[in-house]
Amino acid sequence: MKVNILVVEDEKRVNQSISEFITELGNPYHLIGSASNGIQALEFFDKYPVHILLTDIRMPQMDGLQLIEHVRMNFINTKIIILSGYSDFYYAKKAIQNGVADYLLKPLKKEELVSRLVKEASELYLSTHTYASLMVNQEKWNMPMTRLESELFDLIEMGNIEGARESIIKLLKAIKKLVGDDLFRLIPFVIDCLLALNKRLSSVKDIDLYLESRKNELKEMLVQHQHRSLIEIEEGVVEFFAYCAQVIKNTREQSSPDVLHRCRDILNKYFDREITLVEMGRLTGVTPSYLSRLFKKEMGVNYTEYVNQLRMNKAKELLNVPHLKMMEIANMVGFNNANYFAKIFKRYEGMTPNEYHDQRMELHE
Repeated sequence: MKVNILVVEDEKRVNQSISEFITELGNPYHLIGSASNGIQALEFFDKYPVHILLTDIRMPQMDGLQLIEHVRMNFINTKIIILSGYSDFYYAKKAIQNGVADYLLKPLKKEELVSRLVKEASELYLSTHTYASLMVNQEKWNMPMTRLESELFDLIEMGNIEGARESIIKLLKAIKKLVGDDLFRLIPFVIDCLLALNKRLSSVKDIDLYLESRKNELKEMLVQHQHRSLIEIEEGVVEFFAYCAQVIKNTREQSSPDVLHRCRDILNKYFDREITLVEMGRLTGVTPSYLSRLFKKEMGVNYTEYVNQLRMNKAKELLNVPHLKMMEIANMVGFNNANYFAKIFKRYEGMTPNEYHDQRMELHE
């Protein structure tokens, strides 16, 4: 995990002092270099992803405002912090209006610099645009953590609030076993989890509308973590995931009958097509695993069994139609192989399609 920092300052002593201090800070901060003017600074942008730019305003050849304008046009995800003297305060304020993240007055105070770096680095972690480039040396998820995350997502998807709360507590303990109490190392794992959950629930209709405000609250808490204790951070994370389960539970309770009705309508109309559980989930706005559980609970059979039963019922109707060949009937109910169709038919009806046809003919004689 690296946060690449570039220092641009024409006063050699100040430049050296800031550069040495950033180097001493260590992980996750990585000083990629220093420059004395904007032209030199842009050379670094051509070689490395620059996550945070610390720049003076008054410099030769290309000053800070010109550099900022160029960076804002070409490297929009870079966070910019101005190093400003009192005499440059007007220009600093003007730059902030143009999208600069913050400014620091010279002479710099180390604690203020650290505070700004922490804030900007935290926001970078939460930005999907720069997240991948930051995770260069991010610790990997081990198998126990991966299993716990999967268990957490299953519980959220089922709307199991207390189960989700207990599961995220277990997951946080497992992560802390790896990273200790280092919030900078903990936050990327939390963000990974958020991104994965977002992807897992992407097919749930309107779920983002329900969760967006709470996600923003969690992000703000993570960004401002230097003002909060580790316990407060953990409690906020736990409550967020429990809230996700609550939202899913409420959504499911309201939409279950509608989802099943929509599924049955689609299958009754397109029973001759191969609509997988994943595709049906997309069509109805729910996850495949939830849809599978819903069919089992409400219909007494799983999705595949329901589709096959529907097809067999349609096949029995078609077997009463004169002159239809077996292959034609198989194709009409979604099978491209007559032998496989006959095998499935016998499993459900206890006899082959031909035997069923003959039996029906005898009854009508």
